[in-house]
Amino acid sequence: MVQGLIAFFGGRAIIHQIQETVAAASSLNEETSRSTFVFGEAATQIQKFGDSAVQSVGLARGEATRFANDFGTMFKGAGLANADAARMSQTFVQLGADLASFSNLDIQDALTKLSAGLAGEAEPLRRLGAGFTDLEVQAKATALGLRDSNGELSTGALIQARAAVILEKTKLAQGDLARTSESLANQQRFLKGEAQQLREELGKELQ
Repeated sequence: MVQGLIAFFGGRAIIHQIQETVAAASSLNEETSRSTFVFGEAATQIQKFGDSAVQSVGLARGEATRFANDFGTMFKGAGLANADAARMSQTFVQLGADLASFSNLDIQDALTKLSAGLAGEAEPLRRLGAGFTDLEVQAKATALGLRDSNGELSTGALIQARAAVILEKTKLAQGDLARTSESLANQQRFLKGEAQQLREELGKELQ
């Protein structure tokens, strides 16, 4: 095992890298457990997504699960059922990867901007061509039938409406990671994800 670590990390500080490797595995364990709490019986959807995330979105299993959990917390709070929240969370993690590819951003930056947008901050999404106005969100909420009997919109309804608006405004970028997977920038994204996933796997052996 030590020889494998040396081969993987080269001449860098081994102790520091071992600590990072164990931390990566620990984070994976924590996020896997959290997904069960967030999504209930639909957590298996997130686990399957995480298993293939390094190929589909360029994120290691633990990272993909963490972002899905973060989105899932928002969507569950917005009133979505477990399975719907899991589906939307996967959709938004994939969207983050596509936007990162399309706009040449770090995927974590793109995912952070999406989270801000769902929370009602339109400005971070303007660079990505997905900025929106309150009027657009209100109109989308009405079209989706999200108003209550008094014509009011709950916080959860607004999140659902923003999600729909964001998905409409990002159609051009959707699928970009797959379309341009052979580009140098995207190959580097995949390699970064693979390296992190290797840390997670090696870390399991060291725990």
